[in-house]
Amino acid sequence: MIRGIFIKATLGIEPYGKVGLLRSLVMTSTATEKDLFILFEQILMLARDRGMEALYLASNKRNSLAFFSLLGFKEEETAHLPEVLFMSEHVKHILTVDNSFFLKLSM
Repeated sequence: MIRGIFIKATLGIEPYGKVGLLRSLVMTSTATEKDLFILFEQILMLARDRGMEALYLASNKRNSLAFFSLLGFKEEETAHLPEVLFMSEHVKHILTVDNSFFLKLSM
């Protein structure tokens, strides 16, 4: 019997030289915290392999802060974001969303 592989979550990095913007975190209702930790562990390894020095993410969901804090992310003021991130259409959009915030993880 062949068993299928089911994707429970996915996440991408929009690279900008030495920094990356985490994008498009999508997960199924069956994804567990363990699944998310494994996903982030893999994305951090990828970022390090690509020579990135920091990862950023944007959100307007304050209830996600505790999870990202466990991973080492810290809130970052918009004024302190690397200039290169302002080239991102996603960042431009997030800046127009109420209650949005940015987080940073130094590698």
